[in-house]
Amino acid sequence: MKFFLFFIALELSAGQSSQNHVTIDTIPVPEGLTRVRAEKGSFAQWLRELPLKKPDTPVLDFRGQEFKNADDSTVYRVVDWPVAGRRLLQCMDILIDFRVAYLRAAGREREIRFPIAGGYRLYWSDWKKGLRPLFSGIRMTLQPETKPDSSLRVFRQYLKTVFNNSHTQQFYYAYEPVSPESLRIGDFIVKKGSRGHAVMIVDLAQNGRGERMAIYGQGDTPACEFYLLCGKNGSPWIKADPVGPPPLPIRKTMDWTGLRRFPGK
Repeated sequence: MKFFLFFIALELSAGQSSQNHVTIDTIPVPEGLTRVRAEKGSFAQWLRELPLKKPDTPVLDFRGQEFKNADDSTVYRVVDWPVAGRRLLQCMDILIDFRVAYLRAAGREREIRFPIAGGYRLYWSDWKKGLRPLFSGIRMTLQPETKPDSSLRVFRQYLKTVFNNSHTQQFYYAYEPVSPESLRIGDFIVKKGSRGHAVMIVDLAQNGRGERMAIYGQGDTPACEFYLLCGKNGSPWIKADPVGPPPLPIRKTMDWTGLRRFPGK
């Protein structure tokens, strides 16, 4: 899969073959529902092809220590995405990581841009030209600092700068609200406030009456592996009713008013 080609290119692959993994799109859909169509080459399809670790695998943090044990009732499956040593990959950061990986795999690097402090956006297209942000109070300007370079090393510097200068709240305010009636795979819910959070919709199914269920996933703090949330019935398929917040098995209430979407398909 493109997922593993991306990791080989980024020198992050653990050397495992994609043939040894099951993916999100192999999770059975509840009776009476059908997966919504995902356009070929779309972010939705890419997310559905994320590989999963074996059942009863604990969630590990960036230090390789157990974050949630294998018996935790809120964890359905762990996504096989490397976080070891990547302290910055907290709840919103890992969603950025997914989006970046998809855009690079799709040959759409020109679309890599994310909100940072002060209401600005940091563009990879500027960074690789040698331009760097200079902050003066709340004002940011781009200054030529080095020669053009689009190497992997420089790209990692760009991402680290994004992670260091952005936080979950910025995605609440920088991106337009999305109506829950138009929910898509790849949308994410941001909780605003001093203890913000973000969860992502990684799969979606519905029936002829328009009733929907979704698979939700999250990272957390301290930075840990992305995992699929498990509902009270032991299934990862959780209601996505636009009336009332989704009944997620987490302490923080995620309200549809925080539904957001990365620009582009």
